[in-house]
Amino acid sequence: MKTRILVTFATEDPVTAAHDEIICRLCSGLADRGICGEFHVTGDYVRFLRKRGSFNVRAALREHEIGYHTNTHAAYPFLGEYGETLSWDDAVARYMQTEARGVEDVADFIGRDPQYIVTEFLKVPQLVESYRRLGFRYAGLNSGMPDSDTSAICYMGMYCFAGPIFGMERAPYPGRLEAGLKELGELLEKRPPAMKIFLHPYKLLYNSGVQAWYGENNFYRHYDPALPWREPGKSLYTPEVTDLLLREFFALLDFAAQYDVEFVKTAPYLSQFKRPSGEFVSRKTAADLWEKFKLEHDYIGCYTPAEITAMRSFALAHPEAESIPVRMVCGPAGCLKCDPAHSVKEAEIFFEYNQRMPEVIAPELYVCDYPESAKDPAFAEETWTRDIYPDGFTGREICRLARLQSWSFRPAEIS
Repeated sequence: MKTRILVTFATEDPVTAAHDEIICRLCSGLADRGICGEFHVTGDYVRFLRKRGSFNVRAALREHEIGYHTNTHAAYPFLGEYGETLSWDDAVARYMQTEARGVEDVADFIGRDPQYIVTEFLKVPQLVESYRRLGFRYAGLNSGMPDSDTSAICYMGMYCFAGPIFGMERAPYPGRLEAGLKELGELLEKRPPAMKIFLHPYKLLYNSGVQAWYGENNFYRHYDPALPWREPGKSLYTPEVTDLLLREFFALLDFAAQYDVEFVKTAPYLSQFKRPSGEFVSRKTAADLWEKFKLEHDYIGCYTPAEITAMRSFALAHPEAESIPVRMVCGPAGCLKCDPAHSVKEAEIFFEYNQRMPEVIAPELYVCDYPESAKDPAFAEETWTRDIYPDGFTGREICRLARLQSWSFRPAEIS
């Protein structure tokens, strides 16, 4: 079986002037090889292109797949803060407001809707829910969720790429290409179902380990969009070094093409895992899933714990129904509690109108606080932060909510 290769780019630097030329050169080199690249663009990036009238970049990007990389690349006010400090519903509403603006700008400038999302902030479950409500069904990066032998997972109704990712973004040094080819070859020898070759195009222009556009503009902590943004200066490469790095990147693709591989796009690749909408199961199937879930406390086949609980809710609330709908529901927004005072009817109404599990649930629907999949190290994190994030941001609340969303996790199976 061929290894599917996704060639992807985090196209987010709106500041560095030479970035436009790099994008065009990448698009041209990919076209020469018959490869469709996947460019993840931010709302800010396309707005800068529009201001500059960079129609050559637009024409180049239109020949490739477009992903969405958030509205402002998590700029101040910091994207993670909403998920950390607001209630679930308030955070979802806030994210939908800001992210819809970016999606609209990308679609308006490029001429078509972005096909999937890519962001490290998929760790924030309210953000994932907002993207799902905005119509996205695919994510090009699993961002800390458990891996899968099928190279894809389903998380909160989003089908996420979960295979190995290879990138060669370090500053130039003797033997850099040789080391990269060796590492890539070792990955391909394992014949994974799919893998991703990943690049930040701006890293062909300057040493981001010394200085990057988001650091130069204090992007995650504070910036004033009314002031001119500064591009990195002290870490800029000479044109000769940029040319070398560009050649080395294409050398990686030419090397990979010698193996039994197929270059594919993210959305079509992930679409093979997407379950058809409007699915129903028999009452007996729903009952069997519930009995297995009570024993295993985990996903059962292609159904998440949240989906199985929602099936049980519908079956109890509608005893006359022979066909039980499979509804996509998220995990709870708080620790699940069993309360005899709450009825199945109340739970069913909550499922139907909120598309997630209630925090308080009837005894007939209670199995455990959260399923065994929550014990996976990816769900067990207590904090989530980086040096570039605002001072005092721990991500502790986000991690708590992410653990609860293990209710909506399962490895993706080819439909």
